[in-house]
Amino acid sequence: MYHPRFHPYADHVRFIQVQTNDHMISIYIGTTDQGRHLCLNLLKKLSAREIMVNSNPQLRDALNVISEHAAANEGDMPPALEAFYESLGKSMTRQINDGIK
Repeated sequence: MYHPRFHPYADHVRFIQVQTNDHMISIYIGTTDQGRHLCLNLLKKLSAREIMVNSNPQLRDALNVISEHAAANEGDMPPALEAFYESLGKSMTRQINDGIK
C-alpha cells in the first residue's frame, strides 16, 4: 500500500496532463507495486471524475458556483444544497464505478 507519509509520490506514480481551453485530462501510471495499486484504486477514479466534469461545461460551471458559495460562507451550505451536492457526488461515483468495471 502507498502511504503519503512514508512514500515519495514521484517514486511511485508518473502522470501526464493534457489541457486545452475547455478540457483537462490526467493520465496516471504506477511505476511500483504501491503506485499501481494507488492508480487502480484511486487515481483512475479521480481522473474519470475530472473528465466527466470537464466534458460537461454546465456541470463544471454549476460545481464552480457551489464551490464559490461554500468558500464565501466558510464551508457552510444550506441543507438542500449540501444534500444535492452529496447526491450528485454519489451519482457520479456510481457512473464511474459502472464504467470502470
